Amino acid sequence: MSIASNAICIPRIDGAISKSVILSVFQNLKIGNVEGIIEIPFKDSPKFKRIIVKIAWNDSENAEFFLNRFQSGLNVKIVYDRDEPWFWICVPNRLHCVNQSTPKGTSVW
Repeated sequence: MSIASNAICIPRIDGAISKSVILSVFQNLKIGNVEGIIEIPFKDSPKFKRIIVKIAWNDSENAEFFLNRFQSGLNVKIVYDRDEPWFWICVPNRLHCVNQSTPKGTSVW
């Protein structure tokens, strides 16, 4: 499968984290315009979900950092709660559903 360069995947995230929180975190990173957020619930564990963030990259240093890490086969950790050093592991999206219809049971914004 090829990497969808316009999307970031957070493979596992707490199910209680809302799309508005995710959107706010990505807007604060200033890596580009968030075009959509797709939530894919885990079948085995309703406490967790997978997130796909569709993004239009800009030319910022942060965006360049993300893209360089992804092209090198590495992930990026985003600290989203500084009070507790909670972070999300982000990888380039490898799913084909980003530009097509979304899988059953998913939520798209």
